[in-house]
Amino acid sequence: MDPQTNPVQDQVASTQTNSVMVDLLHPQELAQTELTPPSAPVPATATAPAPAPAPATAPPPPTLQSQFTAPPTDAPLSPAPLVDAMASAPVLPKPVQIGSTQLPALPSKSSQKKPIIIGLIVLVVLIAIGIAAFFLLHKKNVVAPPITKVEVKAGGVTNLSQTSTEGVLAAGAVTKQPIVNFSFDFLTTANMGSVVPEIEVLPIDAHFTDKPSLSGQAVTATGHTLHFSLPSDSLKDGNYHWQARIRVGSDNGAWKAFDMNPFSFGIASGVVAPQAAPIVDTVGGNKVADGKATTTQTKPVFSGTAVVGSAISLTIKPENTVYKATTDNSGAWTITPAKDLATGDHPVTLAAKSSSGTTTTAEVTVSISPVVAAATPAPSDAPATAPVATPTPSATPAPTLAPTGDPILPIAALALLVLSGTLLALWRLSTLDEL
Repeated sequence: MDPQTNPVQDQVASTQTNSVMVDLLHPQELAQTELTPPSAPVPATATAPAPAPAPATAPPPPTLQSQFTAPPTDAPLSPAPLVDAMASAPVLPKPVQIGSTQLPALPSKSSQKKPIIIGLIVLVVLIAIGIAAFFLLHKKNVVAPPITKVEVKAGGVTNLSQTSTEGVLAAGAVTKQPIVNFSFDFLTTANMGSVVPEIEVLPIDAHFTDKPSLSGQAVTATGHTLHFSLPSDSLKDGNYHWQARIRVGSDNGAWKAFDMNPFSFGIASGVVAPQAAPIVDTVGGNKVADGKATTTQTKPVFSGTAVVGSAISLTIKPENTVYKATTDNSGAWTITPAKDLATGDHPVTLAAKSSSGTTTTAEVTVSISPVVAAATPAPSDAPATAPVATPTPSATPAPTLAPTGDPILPIAALALLVLSGTLLALWRLSTLDEL
């Protein structure tokens, strides 16, 4: 026997190896495995050498079938451990084999949803920024009206009306009360300064002098339309017409006359007022004053007023030419001569016959002035000198300012650009995921 070989030790080592394997594979069945005890060594005799014992044969290593105990046939199999193990184990993507090239595995669905979620968040943020910018740029701030002074040229008088203790007086109405209230409005939005109302009231047969006969108290502007009401002095019986205006400091507004068809109002103490005489207001565009008018036109237009529905006869002397017309619904009439009037004075008689048959007259004098031609300078004997040409400086073009528009348009364009870039990036990410 080889002195370096110990069968007993080899058997024990093999047994220990099998025991460890059984313990590792199925520890609960370790007790069921029986190991073969080692054989006792045979002592040698002194007389004759004993033959060498045959080497102990090591038992074969236990197989997997010998190490596990089959479950009883009547016990049901439970898949719970296997299911738990599969659920806890990570699922790795399988690589894709194309020919000799192995591509990396496809990403999971969670990695594909991540760019979409990011894109939705960016889109919501852009929409919120756009809405906030829109409301900030188009917010209507309540601004106090600017302080402005009253200007005469900014508006005129309107809504002229007349009343007495008997009520509202229409044009041509007659009242028994000697006092009449005159009312009108002044259109203005100024909130600084004061306005003085003025009234001129005269008999119907007297022309306006554009000088106020009544002046009211100054009224402070409050940013709204001003309303005025002025009572007249005690008036005598008769027919009247009136006009109104406003005054701001030393500036006077334009006069506005109340309806004079056939007169503004009449006052009579139980006696019917006589019919008003016709009036020649203008000749050739020039106003008649004190019964006279001057013009350079040889065919001047005559205009005036009379009772509504009256037949007008205009006689021009010394030609004794008669022209006829009829007043309109407002009592106005106009006549244009068919022939030229000679230079000089022309007495004119105006007759108005009302529908009741009453005829009233008025007279004016019209002066036709010759047109004076511009004087031509006499030629001089001195030689004329040639004019020296003066170079004309070239005009410097004015700088062109860039137009300023609504800032919401650039902001909207920028937001659209960012949104387009985001969508393009998401599309590129989606195409990379599909590869």
